[in-house]
Amino acid sequence: EPLLDAMVANPPVVVPHLHLPLQSGSDAVLRRMNRQYRVGDYLEMIDRVNAALTTADGLPPAITTDIICG
Repeated sequence: EPLLDAMVANPPVVVPHLHLPLQSGSDAVLRRMNRQYRVGDYLEMIDRVNAALTTADGLPPAITTDIICG
C-alpha cells in the first residue's frame, strides 16, 4: 500500500508499471504455504492499482507478475 500511495503522489512520465508476484492462484495452496493473503486479496490489489494508476487519458498501468510452475 505505501508503494501504491507513492506512485499515485508522483506520477511517472511514462506508463506506470508495478510488478506483483503471484505465488499461487489457489487459496488452498496459499494456506499450505502459510501466506497471509488469498486470491481475492490479490485480485483486489489489481483493481486498486488499476483505479489509482490509470492515466487521465484512460491508459491502464502495466502490471506484470512471475508465475512459478512445477
